[in-house]
Amino acid sequence: MDKLESLAQEGKINEEASVKDKQSIIVHAAVEDVWKKVIGIDQWSNWNQQVSQTKVTAIEEGAVFTWTINNDHFTSKITLLERPTTFSFVSRSSLLKMVTLFTLDEVGEQQTAVIIEGSMQGLKTIFTHKHRKTHKSFLQWLEDLQKALER
Repeated sequence: MDKLESLAQEGKINEEASVKDKQSIIVHAAVEDVWKKVIGIDQWSNWNQQVSQTKVTAIEEGAVFTWTINNDHFTSKITLLERPTTFSFVSRSSLLKMVTLFTLDEVGEQQTAVIIEGSMQGLKTIFTHKHRKTHKSFLQWLEDLQKALER
């Protein structure tokens, strides 16, 4: 197991990575409904406009899945599933490694705080404006999640 997997299993991102971001939103839906959307990897492309393809065989710790977001293709591994509050995975592409962490918190009846945070490292972070793109992508992910659940 590598450092990124160890961090992700503990519900942490890599604080030493060159790109880090954290965003949150309140979704007017029960925490269980939000949880189902967040871990429903095979359905991400149905509600997240940035995700064009996913392939997953199981939703369990250690399961590997592939996905494409904003034309970047990743192979990922689920590292933490703590129903219904915490979901993390590590992802790799040819020029990028990242940890993504979702944290859900029921803050009221039919209200869930959703936090997405991530860390990225690799050559792609050096040659692109990855922090700005990551910030925008995380915000879009949360807005799409909110729209899907509040219909």
